Amino acid sequence: MNKHMNLFNEQIQKTKIEYGTSSLPVSDVLKIPIFKGCKLISGESGISKQCKDLTILETPDGVDWLRGGEFLVSSGYAFKDNKEKYDDIIYKLHQKGVSAFGIKRNRYLKIIPEKMIEQSCKYSLPLILLPFELIYTDAVSQFYEALFYKKNKYLLEQKSILEKFNNIIINGENTQQIVEFIAMLTDSSVLIFDCVYNLISKSVNSSQHELIIEKIIDNISKFYEVNSNKQIQIDNVYINKHEIKNRDKTLGYFIRIGDNPEDKVLRKTINYGCWIISSKMVNNVGDHFNNLKIKKMVTEIIMNKDNLSKSFFLKKREIFQWKDQDKFVGICFHFLYNDSMKNKINDYKKQFYDIILIRILDKNGFLITEKHDNVFVLFPLRDNILQDIKKKVQILYKSWKDEISISYGISDKYTDFIYIKNMYYESMISAIFPTNNLIAKNDSLRFAKIIGLLEDNKELYDSYDSVISKLEDYDSKHNAMLLETLKMYLICNMNKKYTSDKLFIHAETLRYRLNKIKEITGYSLNTSEGIFMLYMGIIIYEVQKSN
Repeated sequence: MNKHMNLFNEQIQKTKIEYGTSSLPVSDVLKIPIFKGCKLISGESGISKQCKDLTILETPDGVDWLRGGEFLVSSGYAFKDNKEKYDDIIYKLHQKGVSAFGIKRNRYLKIIPEKMIEQSCKYSLPLILLPFELIYTDAVSQFYEALFYKKNKYLLEQKSILEKFNNIIINGENTQQIVEFIAMLTDSSVLIFDCVYNLISKSVNSSQHELIIEKIIDNISKFYEVNSNKQIQIDNVYINKHEIKNRDKTLGYFIRIGDNPEDKVLRKTINYGCWIISSKMVNNVGDHFNNLKIKKMVTEIIMNKDNLSKSFFLKKREIFQWKDQDKFVGICFHFLYNDSMKNKINDYKKQFYDIILIRILDKNGFLITEKHDNVFVLFPLRDNILQDIKKKVQILYKSWKDEISISYGISDKYTDFIYIKNMYYESMISAIFPTNNLIAKNDSLRFAKIIGLLEDNKELYDSYDSVISKLEDYDSKHNAMLLETLKMYLICNMNKKYTSDKLFIHAETLRYRLNKIKEITGYSLNTSEGIFMLYMGIIIYEVQKSN
């Protein structure tokens, strides 16, 4: 609660700053009683320009002192001795950022010059004919009274909103209740997505909005590139996208659907709501991890205990509500990163667990285990779940900006989850040396079967293992990275430039390391025998490490 109060106090301070810099659009200034009888001559397209001050111009050098945002009034006295100055006065005022220019009729200027009217239209600077009897002091007084009323009204609205949000925090409402409250408060419909556009919550305000929401959800990929705080229109309905952030990290998106465009008060209300939702999202991750621990424990029991009873598996099917006709697959996600990211990898994994595993897989149930940098999950194949996972992983990976790489591999389909070990090895091997296609798995299946045969042939198995052991020993003694280099070189399909970029090393450094690998192991990556031996060695090494 203290954290939220601090955030709200910060916003109150920002509101106070805005209090001192509030403004009125030209259209509102012309509604003030003192300006009754004014006539807008030209520059109508600038009628929404904001006026921070009302300023009187009656000296020739007064233009030099303007700061921008003024509603400027004049009798024309400053130019009575030099009528030519009227020709470029609008341009000069435009350069100074003046919002509107009002001239008293029948004082020192009997006729408004055509050039003034032309420039007023060109620069969208409203040109206004003021009543002859307009008294400057009354105009100034009424302008600032209107401005004060607007500022005070805005502050009162903000105070009321803050009090309502404080009540939400005190009452401990969940995300859905918060979203419904914001929808009611803003007279809008609201959608909440996580950072890969999984729908978390929604509140629909009207049947017309329901149709728009269906379009948004069905075509959500079109919103990936829509900038935050940008307003778009569909069927006369306004749609705005806002980021939900925590410590400069994007957790998700708030999409507001309303019949009116956003104004300052509406944006502030949404910002308050986004802060509370971000806190809820962070807290929910902790709850999700407690559930993951239980799933990991069950998975470890199934993978490491032989001769489990039939009733044990039937009970697990019942808990997860898996059907007899369900087909199961395993996916292994393999994380790749350099030493500089070791302290951050757990944060990336937490985000991955929350967004990819829990939000996509939890509705159908899944098993999970983690070995070093491999995360393995087993789940039933339903709907288009594989395509959904692939799409969301790509979005998440893009948001990581190459700081962490992630590859994944998929096992064959199985009729029962009791074959979890088969799925584990198949998907893991495919993840270590991934293909571009999520379901292209024939090679990994063959390698899984080869590994199974090799485990029964200890002499042959050890011969492959010894090749990699030599590199592991060398790395340990010399603080080198030959094993990592070999693995990355094979992952990059032996593309030297791509490998160098991934390892952040010079091409010559890579060439040196590859020659060193040949010198230590006796196998060259320029021969088919060397490629096979080193490739098989890496796979066996990864299998052993995961076990």
